[in-house]
Amino acid sequence: MTVTDAVTHDELDAKVNGLKPEVERIVGDAVRVLRGEIASTAAGVEARLNDRFDGLETRFDSLETKVDGLETKFDSLETKVDGLETKFDRVEAKLDLLIEGSGP
Repeated sequence: MTVTDAVTHDELDAKVNGLKPEVERIVGDAVRVLRGEIASTAAGVEARLNDRFDGLETRFDSLETKVDGLETKFDSLETKVDGLETKFDRVEAKLDLLIEGSGP
C-alpha cells in the first residue's frame, strides 16, 4: 500500500459511521423477526401443551369414572356378601335348632 492509497483514520471512521444506520436497521429487522419467531414458537408450544393437558384431563376423567364404577361394583358385591352372611347365619341357627331338637 502506498501513501496515496492509504486511508486515514478519519476516513475509516466516516465510512463506519456511514454504515452504522444500515447495520442498526439490519440488526433491528433481525431482532424483530426473531422475536416474531420466538412468539410464534411459544404460542405453538403453549397450544401443544394445552392440547396435551386437555388430553390428560380427559384421560383422568375417564379413569375417575372407571374407579367410580369399580367402587359401585365393590359396594354391590359387599352388599351381596352381607346378604349371604345373613342367610348363612339363619341357616346355621336352623341347623342348631334341628341338632338341639334331635338330641336326647
